[in-house]
Amino acid sequence: MRDTRETVAMLTPHGIGEVRAFGGVPSLTGMDVAGAMGMGLSRLGAELLFVKYALDDDLIHSLRVTWFMHVMEHKMQEGWKSHAPGKFKGLSDTTLAENISPNLCNRCGGRGYIMPLKKAVTCPQCGGSTKQYPSERAMARGVGVSVQSYRETWTDRVKWCRDELEKHERVAVSLLWARLRP
Repeated sequence: MRDTRETVAMLTPHGIGEVRAFGGVPSLTGMDVAGAMGMGLSRLGAELLFVKYALDDDLIHSLRVTWFMHVMEHKMQEGWKSHAPGKFKGLSDTTLAENISPNLCNRCGGRGYIMPLKKAVTCPQCGGSTKQYPSERAMARGVGVSVQSYRETWTDRVKWCRDELEKHERVAVSLLWARLRP
């Protein structure tokens, strides 16, 4: 079976074609993927998959709005305070941009390990996560706060945003694969 990126790319006009089984009958088509995407995926999850894997730039604005509304709902539930509401727009934009870009680790090239002496060792820079997150300074600049304010107030909020985006993506991917299973 294909990976998520290839499967969702089947929905785009420039995407990958059908998967043909022996005998010339497609075992997976764009129609199958479209049907699976339309069944039970949250709006945030579906838009994340389209933007991240199908490179559908037409949906980026809708995804930004959906994610911002999700962050604001959580803000209200948790009672997050800020003297400048625009900071939450910076928080949602920065964390979303971080999530949809590859952010591959410079040291291991996104593999999660290095091979110094022909033996695989967990990458010391990314700790095996394959990702390289922006620095505190870059995140503070994106949110629109000082580094000190970021450390005191915004670090936990950024962590929640990262975890929430990863959760929605993970759930959408598992639902997609569950729907595509014969």
